[in-house]
Amino acid sequence: RVLKRDGLLKICEIDSRFESLDTFVADVETLGFQLLHKELFSKMFMDIEFKLVRRNRLASADLPEIQLNPCMYKKR
Repeated sequence: RVLKRDGLLKICEIDSRFESLDTFVADVETLGFQLLHKELFSKMFMDIEFKLVRRNRLASADLPEIQLNPCMYKKR
């Protein structure tokens, strides 16, 4: 809603939160974004960058349900 066309969406998240990275990317692309970059760095963080290429006017029933796994931290 607030990202202009050609705007960048940058996501940095713990890799284990993604059940399937390919499904996550496909769902975000359904919303009108194009994948520009994805990289696993520091052994556990995923860096993903999308560009908004079109605004999809999907009904709320047609929107993909994007969910991430809970974040689990190790107790020290």
